[in-house]
Amino acid sequence: MTDFLNTSGQINTSPLTPPKLSGAELQATLSRYVAQCAQLEHHHQHDTFWRVQKIGIVGAGKMGTDIATATTASGIKTLLKDVNLAQAEKGRLSVVCALNKKYERGYISHSQLSKQLALLYSSASPSELSDCDLIIEAVYENRELKTIVLKEASPYLKDGAIMASNTCNLPISDLARACQDAARFIGIHFFSPVSKIQLLELIVGKNTSRRSLSCALAFAHQIGKFAIVVNDARGFFSSRVFSAFINEGIAMLGEGVPAATVEQAALNAGMPIGPLAAQDEISLTLSCLLCTQTQQDLAAQGKPYSPHPASTIIEQMVMEHKRCGRACGAGFYDYAANDDKQLWPELDSLFGHTARPPVSPADMHDRILYCQSLETLRCLEQGVLMSVPEANLGSIMGIGFPATTGGAIEFIHRTGPAVFAARAEQLRQCYGERFAPPDILLNHTAVHPLF
Repeated sequence: MTDFLNTSGQINTSPLTPPKLSGAELQATLSRYVAQCAQLEHHHQHDTFWRVQKIGIVGAGKMGTDIATATTASGIKTLLKDVNLAQAEKGRLSVVCALNKKYERGYISHSQLSKQLALLYSSASPSELSDCDLIIEAVYENRELKTIVLKEASPYLKDGAIMASNTCNLPISDLARACQDAARFIGIHFFSPVSKIQLLELIVGKNTSRRSLSCALAFAHQIGKFAIVVNDARGFFSSRVFSAFINEGIAMLGEGVPAATVEQAALNAGMPIGPLAAQDEISLTLSCLLCTQTQQDLAAQGKPYSPHPASTIIEQMVMEHKRCGRACGAGFYDYAANDDKQLWPELDSLFGHTARPPVSPADMHDRILYCQSLETLRCLEQGVLMSVPEANLGSIMGIGFPATTGGAIEFIHRTGPAVFAARAEQLRQCYGERFAPPDILLNHTAVHPLF
């Protein structure tokens, strides 16, 4: 990668992008990652005969119903439970609608449709959870609500069963305090849309038993998904890295980069979606709530809170302009009844005035990729990620990091660690400490290789 250094040793302004992997190279690389993950000690299933016959999903909202659609497709008897029967039945009917659409489009036969519908039912009674092999909490991303739900369900966890949370951000070890047996509690993070993303992120809490992890791995295999295993921390791996991508795009908007340019820069870098569209899908309101929750939790622990530059913009969008995301019909995009969307015309007038120098296309490209690789490095350094293969595979399958790079860590390897570190330092000087190369990269040597 020395072609990207000029005669004075400075990095040129062109993107430091290694050659893309060809189709055959990519397939071989992904197969290698899967084989390497299978050899990891924490992926070995000690309880190979454990299977979920019945699952209880507490929370019949969008994520709960998406999970239910996947579990019924795998032949698992599925209970959707909510605070009242009307809410639970509304969720069941949503699954019925999704299954009928699959039948109408020829994805499943009439026989398959009938079998899957027969596996699905709803209830508001927690006692219905008493014969479930797995209970998954899938309510809104709110600590107090999740605590209430887990406390209610925990007494009904039968012998040999495990309980999980589908949280995308809250520490599993904290949520485990609401359970009667923390050893039987684990994080099972489904990615949205569940039907398209064939990855699960399993989060091991401080007290999660080896058997609970083994059962969660067996469940992932049972429903046809691949799992990566991570240790507990706020945001785990996937949410931390994907949030870094989204926030970087929003920060560029705040620096005066036109919204359409931000979105196109992400697509040009190889991401499957622009950061503004991704934030709308997640919900700006949810991001505000998570930001507040994080600030409160860190304050309670006596730790400082350093907000990302994107936080102010997200708060302004929600509080001042009442634009909360796609579900509300208005976020960074406007949404029509037929699901057509276009960027909100007011964005550039609201955020297009800045005293900063213009952001170059090269900087936009590198900020989008480097912020994700750097956050992935920090997850490795802090022990959240347990292996490089899981980092690469998880970044491609769960986050949408450009597959042709080989993954978030392989991107660094193929760029050249020294060149990557130098470029990250340049971005740090221009855009802030979030681009500072972590020690795990700076200490990378031939004797102590990271890769």
